[in-house]
Amino acid sequence: MGQLDQHFSVVQFFSDGHWSYVRRELPPEDAVHLAKRVTEGPLARTGDVARVIITDDSDYCVFEWQYGRGITFPNPPRRRL
Repeated sequence: MGQLDQHFSVVQFFSDGHWSYVRRELPPEDAVHLAKRVTEGPLARTGDVARVIITDDSDYCVFEWQYGRGITFPNPPRRRL
């Protein structure tokens, strides 16, 4: 299976411990755009959404965002001063 044939899921984790799929089986670009919308949405800004991940077809985490920390995986590149 080529990388462009893969599908991805966006999952949100709430501060109360519950979680839910936002959407499943998305093309890669759509998954990234949706995760961005969720992490910038009102529930994420208030901390009600504490974590957002994107998983691949094998259920591996390929992206993680955490409230108060931002993108935690993959590790963001360090800025040179």
